Amino acid sequence: MADAPPKEESKGSYLWTLALFAVVAAALVIWFQRHLQPYVTESLIIGGTISLWGLWKLVWTLFTDAGGEGRKDLTRRLLGTPGAFSGLLFLAVIATLLHFMTSSIYLRSAGASPGERDFTVQVLEGDKVYMGPFTVHPGEVLGQPHFPSFGSHELEYQILEPRGFEPLKKTLRPWSAHNIKVPGSFSRKVLRHVVLVPDTVLFSDLPAVGQEGGPRYYLSITANDQTSVYPDLLQQLVVSGSEQPDLPASDSVKNEAIRRDMQDHFNADPAVPADVVIGTLLKADVAPLASTELRAGTPIVVEVGKWKTEGDQRVQVREFSCKLVTPQAGGMHTLFIGSSIKECQ
Repeated sequence: MADAPPKEESKGSYLWTLALFAVVAAALVIWFQRHLQPYVTESLIIGGTISLWGLWKLVWTLFTDAGGEGRKDLTRRLLGTPGAFSGLLFLAVIATLLHFMTSSIYLRSAGASPGERDFTVQVLEGDKVYMGPFTVHPGEVLGQPHFPSFGSHELEYQILEPRGFEPLKKTLRPWSAHNIKVPGSFSRKVLRHVVLVPDTVLFSDLPAVGQEGGPRYYLSITANDQTSVYPDLLQQLVVSGSEQPDLPASDSVKNEAIRRDMQDHFNADPAVPADVVIGTLLKADVAPLASTELRAGTPIVVEVGKWKTEGDQRVQVREFSCKLVTPQAGGMHTLFIGSSIKECQ
């Protein structure tokens, strides 16, 4: 007996099932590419990339080439069964859970400047290390998916080496996918270093480099409620404005711009030979004074004083202090200190 022609509602049911199948397939492809593709590519497949859709097409081609059923016939057989729609509903629930309960973190090498290669990165959650530290090499992708993922995490991505990058703060939610370019996703720090130059009066009072005995001077710089002290100030330049690893080298401080600033300042004071003062300051090593990182417009208090012995202790006796402001532009900036400077008292 010949089969009865399919009813109109069965055709409609098949179309709804087909539509649901397309939605579920698209959801799984998106989930795979969002959270798993970098991990699978790096961990399981060498020398290429793959997607869930590409894998499906590969398997299907192998099946049809081996003499299997055509795509159209097999699709009708699989999706035309009575339980196909309910089965796809179950898969839709699974796909929804995967989307809302999978988070992932991947760090890939991208955005480096010429000469930059390896970057040491760590991820913090508050004061605790969430991931790392690990080194990202050129062309490398590090990271993994997290399932099941519950709750949100306030993360801070840091490039530890090389220095000079601002931390990157991002919220990792249960459905988030963090694809961090190292160092492309990070802002480079704009460092502002101040080169403190003694005026003629202070220069005359300070001990010469190598001089023993006599009064000894200190210099302190206070910014952002933090104070740093250079304990033995001599006839030399002082550079400050960042933590020790970010301070410029002595030779880079003695550049042409700093030299011109000193010539303009000391040539205006005929009482002291400008060439003698400038030559002495440039001959001596620059004194590095690590401090809090100076931001644009940050108020700075520079204090200079003498050490005085009281009993068994040495105490600081202030000579003068200068109220200065960090320049807006990045780079090195010349600031003169001493009793002849109007900002000092």
